[in-house]
Amino acid sequence: MSFVEDARKLSQDFVAPELRASLARFDASDKLAAERHAALPEKLDATRREIELQVQFALATRKIEDLQAVQQAAPQL
Repeated sequence: MSFVEDARKLSQDFVAPELRASLARFDASDKLAAERHAALPEKLDATRREIELQVQFALATRKIEDLQAVQQAAPQL
């Protein structure tokens, strides 16, 4: 066998399986990235809803505190 044939056989025996394994890992990570990207809007919506609820709670708490302050400041009838 010539050097080129030896190199070709070596690449088919060792490099090709490694390349296929690398490609399979890349495909798996690409699929995982696509799944995470697809789930991102849903996670962002949940986070936005949570923030909106926290803001509403803070506003309601502030309103209650303001009403309590007005009641305490008003002369007793």
